[in-house]
Amino acid sequence: MKLEIDIIALAKSWGVTPEEYSESVSGSTCAGLMELKVAKELNGRRMGGEQLPYDVIANSRKNKLVEVRSICSSAASFAPSTATGKGRFFCETDFYKKVEDCDSYVFCDLRDKLMKPVTLYEIDASEVLEMYETVKSVGFDKKLRRDIPKYYLSDSASMTQKRFFERFPYEEYALVA
Repeated sequence: MKLEIDIIALAKSWGVTPEEYSESVSGSTCAGLMELKVAKELNGRRMGGEQLPYDVIANSRKNKLVEVRSICSSAASFAPSTATGKGRFFCETDFYKKVEDCDSYVFCDLRDKLMKPVTLYEIDASEVLEMYETVKSVGFDKKLRRDIPKYYLSDSASMTQKRFFERFPYEEYALVA
């Protein structure tokens, strides 16, 4: 799924140019709006500030409990939001709770900062858990082993943008409403 966002109208409403508006776009500034948009597209509802392991409930689909994430300028993280950002640390127990309590992750590609359509990817939570468990079983200190696929999660449940887009091709992982 690709979302067309009218950045010209947004910029006009703020009295700035589209380029100026685009400069203010980040994963943080768009998080709530992306959750709301995903909820609308999936005919679901946004959970808001309830601090649940998911952001959207979409009862009419297989993956009902959806965690919404943005990829803008940093790595793609599957960790709880309490573990991402300055001064925050990864807690494996919290990661397991999140990945076991949600059905899927929807990633919104914001790298173009709304100047192009926002591409949405959906990754099943069971696949995320499998990627994490595969690397964990051989030890994180063995990152250079050739028998471990490079597209698995790090010890902080994240992966670089480059690996994310190689591992999850849009043709296979596009969000479908």
